[in-house]
Amino acid sequence: MSAALQGVVYGRERTGPESSVRLQLQRVLGAYMREGRWKHVKIGIACDPERRWRQAYRDYGWQALVCVYCSNSWSSVGAVEDFLIKYAHASFIGPGDDEATVPLRNSQAGFYLYNETSGGGGRVPDADPPYYVYFALAPLYARIRKK
Repeated sequence: MSAALQGVVYGRERTGPESSVRLQLQRVLGAYMREGRWKHVKIGIACDPERRWRQAYRDYGWQALVCVYCSNSWSSVGAVEDFLIKYAHASFIGPGDDEATVPLRNSQAGFYLYNETSGGGGRVPDADPPYYVYFALAPLYARIRKK
């Protein structure tokens, strides 16, 4: 599915109303998190994924930023991001896992989720569409550094 992912990856994003892509995006997120290669996951939003990659991920240990949803509606992008973060918390971080600090760690699967809540840190004020929801991904032994 993602053996050669590097940098910003386009062409995998879904489009349409937020309610119509939820199930598809749940499956995509689940596939990345269960795949075994990707052990560090961050869900985010951006209006310029290339810029977001350079500013927040490229030099901090991440391997790829995969655009998974695209919309001209800022509210739809925000709703999808919020939905995916809540879904990830409910589905992949279980009782007994370390929920006290970010990144959240799933003790059985050994992966880390870098979302405490939805935040929208990638939005540039008054930016023109399209807007994107992305997954930032890194392999198990990546050394993720804070910005």
